[in-house]
Amino acid sequence: MSSHKLTIEQALSKAKKASKQGRIDIAIQLYKAVLQSRPSHSIASKQLHQLQKIKYKQHVQMPITHPPQDTINTLTNLYRSGKLEKTEKACENILKIHPQAFLVLNILGLSLRRQNKLQEALQIFSQAIKLKPDYLEAHGNLGNILTTLNQPRKAIESYNKVIQLSPNHNNAYNSLCVAYRDLGKLGDALKSCNKAIQIKPDYAEAYGSRGNVFKDLGEIDNAVKDFNKAIQLNPNDIKAHFNLALSLLLQGDFKNGWDEYEWRCKKDSYVAKINRLSIPIWNGSSLNGKTILVTSEQGIGDEVMFSSCIPDLIKKNPKQIIVECDSRLSTLLEYSFPQIFIINTNNGNFKQLKNNNKIDFQISLGSLPKFFRQDVDDFNCNKSFISPDKKLVEKWRKRYDSLDNKIKVGISWRGGKKKRLKSLRSIDLDLWETILQSKVSFITLQYGDHSQEIKKLELKTGVKIHNWIDANPLTDLNNFAAQISALDLVISVDNSTVHFAGSLGTPTWVLLPFAPDFRWMLNCNNSPWYPAIKLFRQSNFGDWSQVLSSVKNELQALIKKQP
Repeated sequence: MSSHKLTIEQALSKAKKASKQGRIDIAIQLYKAVLQSRPSHSIASKQLHQLQKIKYKQHVQMPITHPPQDTINTLTNLYRSGKLEKTEKACENILKIHPQAFLVLNILGLSLRRQNKLQEALQIFSQAIKLKPDYLEAHGNLGNILTTLNQPRKAIESYNKVIQLSPNHNNAYNSLCVAYRDLGKLGDALKSCNKAIQIKPDYAEAYGSRGNVFKDLGEIDNAVKDFNKAIQLNPNDIKAHFNLALSLLLQGDFKNGWDEYEWRCKKDSYVAKINRLSIPIWNGSSLNGKTILVTSEQGIGDEVMFSSCIPDLIKKNPKQIIVECDSRLSTLLEYSFPQIFIINTNNGNFKQLKNNNKIDFQISLGSLPKFFRQDVDDFNCNKSFISPDKKLVEKWRKRYDSLDNKIKVGISWRGGKKKRLKSLRSIDLDLWETILQSKVSFITLQYGDHSQEIKKLELKTGVKIHNWIDANPLTDLNNFAAQISALDLVISVDNSTVHFAGSLGTPTWVLLPFAPDFRWMLNCNNSPWYPAIKLFRQSNFGDWSQVLSSVKNELQALIKKQP
């Protein structure tokens, strides 16, 4: 029964007495002890439930106490100084004394968010809102977390709550624009950022948001105007400069586009990379007898595409070129450019460079086009610039020879890391059915495990998409490149697969959304980056029907040409 060995009758009597005296916590403990011995005891169960309700009401009605304003100011300054772990611990200590201090909870949530502890931050902001349902700032911060977590519908609810509390809240309207854009609701996104600008005509961030919406709508001239306006209002706005770069490059304005593209190097991730070594940035000066370090870019596709500039760098006649890259690309680049020395950040080689005093310059791989791609005529017209392992290519050719149809076509149907880009670029495999009925052999090049999706399609349509367990585009890019090289054709949405196929010179058809990435430019069906690539573009936002129909017709024409 208990450590005091009370009978059930004694425990019930004491509980009843404690309850009358207002000692609710003791009464609750006694009733719980009774139920532990006899779970079906109806009186104990009923009384416990009533007391717990009273206890909850008392808790809710407790006056909310806050620490002194000086303490809040100290926490705020600590957070703004970037000492996030110290801020987190300080907030937690204060909340032990003032558990309902929603102002402290908000600061804690902001600190957690900047440390990328998003789920914890989500709970903290929600807790602050429970304590103070009209806490405007917490609703906005909750919306921002939900946006980061790719939950735009829930984020929109939070931002609308902010607007309900403060109808002229320009930040909330701008955040609404971002969330609606993530959902693909561009009309609502445009209305939201227009409202933000109406409330605050000098709101730089809102012009940047509207510029992105115009870019998605295909109104590139308007996008450029808005990005320039954002820069005029805030000359150091890195996002606005970078988005302006992407729009200018999309229009084919390489000279100005690459200049603006350099603003990406002011992002924290790039600054940290540049500052690893105390080496000057190359500015295009003579490289005769000099050693230059080319640092990596973010994303495999970018690293492959910008590697097309390495031959131009070699022509500058440097003493040595050291190229940092993703470790998965090392072997491929060594095959392709035997003149250069390859390192990657995962094998410790980079640490050794800190003691190397013979490196004269460094430059990011994505900055090379600024010197070598100022005009369309500057692009190298070679069909390929990446060389695969010949033995692996032969292995794949032998495999393909065992397939029924003469033409071997690799396909990939999903692309984009972020949820918004995935939804824009990807095409559900079911929609490929009319193409997949063609008399060719199809091979999956899609990274990730899509075996169930492929099996489901085969059961439904009878279409066979060939897959091999030793083909893993995520881990073995050397094998992946050989697999692509042995194909007759690649058909893919915009993802890293098309960069490998284009760089290898394999004929490739790329299926593009209405608002394409900057590298594919506008109003053309070819790519200056990859002569082997042909582009198929959406005519209407989100509508793949015309693209898939065009690809099917092209494929049928290719089949007819075969002897």
